[in-house]
Amino acid sequence: MTELGAQFYARAMTPLNLRPLQVGILQLLAGEGAMVQARLGDKLRVDKASMVTLLNDLEAQGLIERRPHPSDRRAYEVHLLKAGEQRLQQAEHVSIEVAKQFFAALTLEEQQILNELLKRVATSNASWKSTTAKDVDN
Repeated sequence: MTELGAQFYARAMTPLNLRPLQVGILQLLAGEGAMVQARLGDKLRVDKASMVTLLNDLEAQGLIERRPHPSDRRAYEVHLLKAGEQRLQQAEHVSIEVAKQFFAALTLEEQQILNELLKRVATSNASWKSTTAKDVDN
């Protein structure tokens, strides 16, 4: 089910010339502001080489800009540009439409029940996720 949803979402983002992880990058920058590449990679659990590829593409599209970090010459801060904000808004609109289509087989009541059940599962496993993330980092 997760794989099917991911494929459905990725296909929907194709006309916007975005991959799902790139949408995540834009969302993080919009929500938290500029940050160094390494922090973006850590937050999204993306290795350095893949992050560089994702950012190169976003930068080539004029959606983000990398600037030298003011106090660390080895690091670059990634900044969301106006065009990136606009593309993110488009992606969020598409995401809403994708969710509607993906769950169209369920009634509104069934969708609400499913949402509540998934929230309960996520909440009950939140401690496992943070423990696992710490284990991976070590």
